[in-house]
Amino acid sequence: MTQTEVPLAPQTDAPIVARPALVHRLKISAVALMFLGFGAWCVRDGFFVWPRHNAEARARGIKEPHPGFDVPLNQLLGIVLPLAGLALLGHMYRRSRGHYELSGTVVSVPGHRSVPLESIIRIDKRRWERKGIAEIEYDNGDGPRSFVLDDFYYERKPTDQILARIEEFAKVTSASPQEPQPTVAPKAPQPVAATTAPPAFKPPAPAAPKAAAPAPPAAPATTTTGLLVCPRCQTRNQSGAAVCIRCAAPLGPVRK
Repeated sequence: MTQTEVPLAPQTDAPIVARPALVHRLKISAVALMFLGFGAWCVRDGFFVWPRHNAEARARGIKEPHPGFDVPLNQLLGIVLPLAGLALLGHMYRRSRGHYELSGTVVSVPGHRSVPLESIIRIDKRRWERKGIAEIEYDNGDGPRSFVLDDFYYERKPTDQILARIEEFAKVTSASPQEPQPTVAPKAPQPVAATTAPPAFKPPAPAAPKAAAPAPPAAPATTTTGLLVCPRCQTRNQSGAAVCIRCAAPLGPVRK
């Protein structure tokens, strides 16, 4: 991974070979050895030395020098750390096994058959600038597959040159001469028909108010011992009265 343009290797028959990065292998190996060494120390203290010290202290009737979780924690670290160191070593040697090689128009990477450059269909460099990882997708006729170029696990300069050569080959093969297009005479502008202005907007006329429903005819007044009873408010009026003295409702003819 570089921020500047990587110079292409000279166009010769000599292949470009990127071997595992020695510095990276040494760094990972040192970390793994630290895990293994510290794990062995924890095995010694957690399973042998500290339990013996505690047993001697209990036999003498004094306080244990390693109480609580001291012994179980060291036993746990004595199991986990060596396993982590071995896993780190295995992962590192698996990721950096073999070598990258570009010979002519064929690239070879560990775990894949030889890939002709013309079978490459996609180059993914989204992680290239930040992590130095480029994913190359190809199709040899048995379905699309992909491999990774990683200039962190392998030598940086030849890895970058291999990727640059792949990109250069992809640009050359994807470029094709443009066929001349037939000249088409421009069409004469069509006259625009005059359009009349739309009629002015007229607001709808307000709806006529609905006529109120006629009031039902007043019920005939009833008489009680010569008095007229108003059918609306039940007020007693004198016989012969035309309207009620209380609500002014008309009094109908006397029901016999």
